[in-house]
Amino acid sequence: MRHVNRSSVAAPASLTNPSAAVSAERSEAVAHYAGISTASYEFSKYKEFDVKSSLDTLFDNKCAYCEYQLGDGMEVEHFRPKGRVDGEPTHRGYWWLALQWENLLPSCSGCNQRRYQHLVTVTTTETEYAALQGKKPRTTAGKGNIFPISGVRAFAPTDSLLDEDHDVLDPTVDDPGQYLTWSTNTTFSITLPLTADPAFAKRALATINVFALNRTKLVQLRTGLLRELRLRAVEIENDLSEDAANGGSEFAARNALRGVDALKRYCQPDKPFSAMARVFVEDFANRLTARVAGIQSTAANKAAAPPAGYEAVGLP
Repeated sequence: MRHVNRSSVAAPASLTNPSAAVSAERSEAVAHYAGISTASYEFSKYKEFDVKSSLDTLFDNKCAYCEYQLGDGMEVEHFRPKGRVDGEPTHRGYWWLALQWENLLPSCSGCNQRRYQHLVTVTTTETEYAALQGKKPRTTAGKGNIFPISGVRAFAPTDSLLDEDHDVLDPTVDDPGQYLTWSTNTTFSITLPLTADPAFAKRALATINVFALNRTKLVQLRTGLLRELRLRAVEIENDLSEDAANGGSEFAARNALRGVDALKRYCQPDKPFSAMARVFVEDFANRLTARVAGIQSTAANKAAAPPAGYEAVGLP
């Protein structure tokens, strides 16, 4: 998950300058919830072509929550659920936001749907992971109609959304980089809270758990990328070590830094799991830069040192 500036893409015209069909659906919804029926209204106009196109552009065809490349599998997800809210039996859902651009995000089915899924932790071994594949999952994970808050729940259009203090992160409002990180030295790539600070950790854990960010299939894909990054990092370090064993050179040091620059392409916004890649690449870049600085310093000292057997002669 990475922060995305929603204003970088124009809101779809079907919602901001609504067609007759969208306007009619809004009016029907208002009338429905003003009546005595307790059933949820069936919205459909929130997933018009221009809405999907705008979301696709805004998030580079990736899930807003896990950065999985969506292809043609986008589900238009309501950040605040439109039909009902789990744990709130009298809540009829945030129906008044169902056609609101700011409440819509692109999602994969694994993040959006509540279903049985296996989850992976930092202590899961490869043997344990393999064993999970042959077992029926018994843990429900995924967002569904879950929307945890720490403040006062809004039940009607006139209630304040700001007072809710929502726990899960909205990547168009919050900066996930302040809350989430990924393990880079474990067997699998696991999403973790960035800090133990209670306020930040609470929101990080809510986001990880609600969107099932450590489900097996997602972890498998992230880990594949992590292993590729590790392999390329090892190649860079091995080349540097081999050169150092032969006396070391400025060229090899610069070449290693160019290798780091090449890794940064995995961190571009349009790449899958770019936030995880950024955590790995930044850590590796810091370590390698320090190592290269040491090599360059040693080389500079050798260049400045007098030749062996040289003795300084004082001036008369």
